[in-house]
Amino acid sequence: MNIRCDAASRRCLPSRPLAFSGDQAEQFAGRGLASRLVREALDDVRRTGKRIVPVCPYVKGFLEKHEEFADITDPATPDAVQWIEAQLE
Repeated sequence: MNIRCDAASRRCLPSRPLAFSGDQAEQFAGRGLASRLVREALDDVRRTGKRIVPVCPYVKGFLEKHEEFADITDPATPDAVQWIEAQLE
């Protein structure tokens, strides 16, 4: 996959997979759907040879608990966040 979309702003960025926060309907809370979605997305990132910059607090927390994805994760440094914000303008 070469395009990732920000569900909140409906904007897409080419090339580098990014993790953005999305709205989770309360009726689905507590069912493990968000963690399943994140795990599937990370598996896809690995399968396609990409890397991820986690800027979503949920994804950051997920990655802290699941070190098996450290090999495909780049830190959300100030430079990375600045690049992301520039792409969203």
